[in-house]
Amino acid sequence: MEFSYSIMRRPIVATAVIALATCVTGVPLARAQAAGGQQATGQSAQPQKNWKDRGEYDLYMKITQTQDAKQRLDLLKTWTDKYPQTDFKTERNQAYIGTLGQLANSDPTQRQALIDKCAEVLKSDPKNFTAAYYLALTGPQVGGKTPSADLISQVQSAAHVILDQTDTMFAPDKKKAGVSEADWAKAKNQIVAMAHRTLGWAAEGSKDNATAENEYKASLEADPDQGTVSAAYARL
Repeated sequence: MEFSYSIMRRPIVATAVIALATCVTGVPLARAQAAGGQQATGQSAQPQKNWKDRGEYDLYMKITQTQDAKQRLDLLKTWTDKYPQTDFKTERNQAYIGTLGQLANSDPTQRQALIDKCAEVLKSDPKNFTAAYYLALTGPQVGGKTPSADLISQVQSAAHVILDQTDTMFAPDKKKAGVSEADWAKAKNQIVAMAHRTLGWAAEGSKDNATAENEYKASLEADPDQGTVSAAYARL
């Protein structure tokens, strides 16, 4: 397969928008704090989450306050080692994906770990948009020109999860605070383009050039500003 691309070849609005959803501060912290305390009277009955002890809570607090991604990853590993069973597994996985996604931007050695974590999350939550996004984005980087059949299957599934949910995830009422309408629309188009681009890469890896051509065309229709995709489409 001749076509490959760098997931960080140029900054994309989509990655910044997704980063808001995977941030380990703010909303996840507030949710965890509320769950760790008494359930408010009148709230709908939900299985209440509790910290194992004060040490787990303090560790989580430290994670949310740590800005350096490498240090945060070390703290997440400590959390996993000390508390393999936790009521806050969803929050922990979200923090892992956000942190590994940040590190994978500049450190190729973290990309397989990111893929593995995303695949783990998708097994229990098949429609997890953030996990699907990072898996589809990072898979071609790791697979390169000779991807394994398993990786091709993983990224294809992830790309379809993205395409199935993009309209819902990027509905006007879902726009993140601080993101302009123009950037919101641009992020949606870039994510759609990335999903089709990934499907094109996967199709080429499977020697299905006709499908690859159609996927690259769809990617360019969503985001024409992709030189490597234009070249791949022209070649096919």
